Amino acid sequence: MTRHPFLRHLVIRADGAPRIGLGHIMRTLSIADALAATGARITYLSRVLPDWAAAQVRGRGHDLHVLDLPWDATEVEDAAFCAPVVADANAVLLDHYGLAQIWTAQIKDQTGLPLAAMDDLAQDPRCVDLLIDPSPGRMASDYDGLIPGTALRLMGPDYAPLRPEFAMAARDTTRADRFHVAVALGGSDPDGVTLTCLAALAPLEGIDVTIILSSAAPALDQVRAAVGALGTRARLLLDCTDMAAVLSGVDLAIGAGGSSALERCVLGLPSILLVLADNQTFNAAALARAGAVVPCAADPDALRAEVLRLRDDAQARAAMARAARALCDGLGAPRVALALATLGRSASLRPATAHDMARVHAWQSEPGARRFARTPEVPDLDSHAAWFARRLARPDPFYIVEDQGQPCGFVRLDQTDAAAPWEVSILIAQAAQGRGLAHAALGLLRLTHPKRHTTAHVHPANTASQRLFSGAGYQRQAGDQFLSLGWAQKAAGDCDAN
Repeated sequence: MTRHPFLRHLVIRADGAPRIGLGHIMRTLSIADALAATGARITYLSRVLPDWAAAQVRGRGHDLHVLDLPWDATEVEDAAFCAPVVADANAVLLDHYGLAQIWTAQIKDQTGLPLAAMDDLAQDPRCVDLLIDPSPGRMASDYDGLIPGTALRLMGPDYAPLRPEFAMAARDTTRADRFHVAVALGGSDPDGVTLTCLAALAPLEGIDVTIILSSAAPALDQVRAAVGALGTRARLLLDCTDMAAVLSGVDLAIGAGGSSALERCVLGLPSILLVLADNQTFNAAALARAGAVVPCAADPDALRAEVLRLRDDAQARAAMARAARALCDGLGAPRVALALATLGRSASLRPATAHDMARVHAWQSEPGARRFARTPEVPDLDSHAAWFARRLARPDPFYIVEDQGQPCGFVRLDQTDAAAPWEVSILIAQAAQGRGLAHAALGLLRLTHPKRHTTAHVHPANTASQRLFSGAGYQRQAGDQFLSLGWAQKAAGDCDAN
């Protein structure tokens, strides 16, 4: 099996259906998108998905392999179906409550690949190299005895793989007209708790209501009828792909305790939290202790009382908003993607220091190294030393590329105009070329600075660099420019309003 210094192909094993919800698909999609933007290939292995969820996967350019397995298939049977596809990958990410020690051990034994898992229960053992649990308050020691002692553990909301639009959104808190409540209980809401929320809100005149649901929800017809009965003050949004924009325009949310609770935290949106599954209990308790949410029973009278109390207490809502924003910044997806991209691989970046001055000059002095540079002449050592000192004094990122701990090149970002993308420059020493290190460095740079748009100027005759940037997810623009938009760019989308 060919080994690369950077991840080229990730297989994700996750399911989504009305009975289990779509959370596993949605949170892994954020990681998948961050990696795909670096040129990595993503393959999903799933049992049958709702059409909307399958369209989300394929619409982002990822492969989807539907497993012909019954829902009661054993871990052994599931792993046997997955192994042939997994064998072509460089790493595997598992996000599935029903697949644990047996599945991971079987995949590990058959492929020897680096294996990661998402979890938020800390109950089941798994044979993994990386464990991600974004639950608030989660400690690495919670997984002692459940995963190998050598496994990397990424714990807490800093690693919550949320969609990029939440990191970029800003709530509108200047409105002073009608109070607006959003109800978002997950894509499928299998138990129909949305109807309970509508029963609580229906008698409250003067409050606008937005219901967010997927077209796969079992109670959709009843919800549509209940929303219709509320007239113009209520709306139903189906299969929403601009959730951050929708929630940014409301005053209060009623939501569940899964990943969506952290999305609302990033927005600083006060929330009434309903625990709709056992796996949400830990999250809900931690969010309540932090003051970011108000827990409530799924009961119309209790919900109505909390909505009225919070409507009339702006100071309480403001305190919840501050506590929520302090918990999560929304950049967990590129952090997890970075860990996956380097799992079991050799490439890394470290900040350049004064000790690197001479080696950078030596790399630039190699025959042909500056052939396609804007200034092809190699500077003398004194001029280079003066430039190097000035460059280190600037805050713009400047990294040394290492392979197995050995310096072998550099990559940097330069900001020439505050309104323009940052310009990337990269050079790999001739002795280290041919290993894929330039591709690795560009991928690591993008995941380390997920909000930054970057551009590269590539000489028209430099076909090798053109292939490099195209393969690393850059889009060719006019002339000699290649552009990579930051992962956390503001996402565009729409909802089907019914």
